[in-house]
Amino acid sequence: MELMKKYQTGHYDIDIKEIEVIRETEAFIILPEQYGRRKERRESKKSNYHLYHDTWEAAHAYLLERTKDKIAQVQDLLEKEKKDLRIIENMVER
Repeated sequence: MELMKKYQTGHYDIDIKEIEVIRETEAFIILPEQYGRRKERRESKKSNYHLYHDTWEAAHAYLLERTKDKIAQVQDLLEKEKKDLRIIENMVER
């Protein structure tokens, strides 16, 4: 049986892991037996913890986009906090 390759990324780290799968459906991948288990294991392609991509390039692009989005969010928050700081610094007692 020839296994297919998928590339796993996590929502909380920056790793790309090559994973071998037996088959896939639109929503799931089927992993071979592992660690002495005698059954195949099914995992969602998109979960709260990780995503599976068809190519390394797609996984890499996902990580790049996710990180750029995080940077934009942090920059927006920084600008808001700077604005609030200026307002607070200019406060006077009434």
